[in-house]
Amino acid sequence: MIRLLLKAFHHNWSAQASNKANLWAALTTMIVNNILFLYGMWLMLFDGKPQNKVLFPYYLTLTMLAYVGWGAVNFFLGGLRVLGETIDNGRLEPMLGTPRSPLLLAAISESSATALGDLIQGGVTLVLLFTLSDVGWVLRAALCSVLVIAAFASIFIAAGSLTFFMNRGAALSTFLIESTLSFTMYPMTKIIEGPSRFFLYLIPAALTATLPMSWIEEAGWPQFLSALFAILLFFCFGVWLFHRGLRNYRAANYVSSR
Repeated sequence: MIRLLLKAFHHNWSAQASNKANLWAALTTMIVNNILFLYGMWLMLFDGKPQNKVLFPYYLTLTMLAYVGWGAVNFFLGGLRVLGETIDNGRLEPMLGTPRSPLLLAAISESSATALGDLIQGGVTLVLLFTLSDVGWVLRAALCSVLVIAAFASIFIAAGSLTFFMNRGAALSTFLIESTLSFTMYPMTKIIEGPSRFFLYLIPAALTATLPMSWIEEAGWPQFLSALFAILLFFCFGVWLFHRGLRNYRAANYVSSR
């Protein structure tokens, strides 16, 4: 299986690297876009606002988790983000006639070169945290970034699998994935207080932001185990939902012939 993953990644990367101009343009655009976003958020939330200074390390940590989680999944398993489209447009069909798992084949069918820019910036942001936080915070953030990679993968699988059960599943999948990224990057988990905070545990971003940040901030084993258990449970749910939908899947060619 490792060999298959390496071959698929090499194939996807070679295809994108063959056009170096497009590759570097995409990477540069992504990095500049992220820098402008961070700078804009700095001007809006932190520049000249001493009352928000305490939020800055928190915000940078969330940004790092989003960049690393999103970048790693899209770079190595980019097919998961477009799983809904793959199911909807019939590209899943050729993967059903092989001994390999169709979910694995769909995951490794694509790789996003621009996601490498997210990964690089996630690493740079983690280094920046060393100047603003203590070593324990940074080490917990680094470990949580690994958990968030699994969290994003599980959300991609579950959201994409909705396409098996509804006509507009691919559109809903895209909405859920994009909104999860937005909720991960904004410091909602620090700003919202009181009873309304319960809402943060009912959305997918609880796996990518609320639960990981709870452990990073409080450094307690119960918080870490809660985040780990929730992510593993949701990953299993996503895989189960995919295989459940696969049982009733009707190939596009079959539907067209009818």
